[in-house]
Amino acid sequence: MSLSLQEVEHIAKLARLKLTDEQKARYREQLEAILDHVAKLQELDTQDVPPTASVAVDKCRSAWTSRARPVNKCLARKCPKTS
Repeated sequence: MSLSLQEVEHIAKLARLKLTDEQKARYREQLEAILDHVAKLQELDTQDVPPTASVAVDKCRSAWTSRARPVNKCLARKCPKTS
C-alpha cells in the first residue's frame, strides 16, 4: 500500500513527531512495508483456527509482579503523599 507524503505528515502530527524530510521518507517506506504485511495477513484463511481467549502471559505476569512489589514499596516511601 502506498502512502503519500501528506499522509505520513498527518500520522506524524497525530503522534506529535517533528520529522525531517529524510525521516519522513524513511517512515513512509517503513509504514508501507507494515501495511503491506498486514494486507498479506488479512488474506489468510483463519476460519478453522479457534479464537484465542488468552495468551500465556499469566506465568510471566506473576513473576513480574512479585519482583515489582519491593520496587513499588521503595517508590511509595520516596513519593510525596497526595490528597
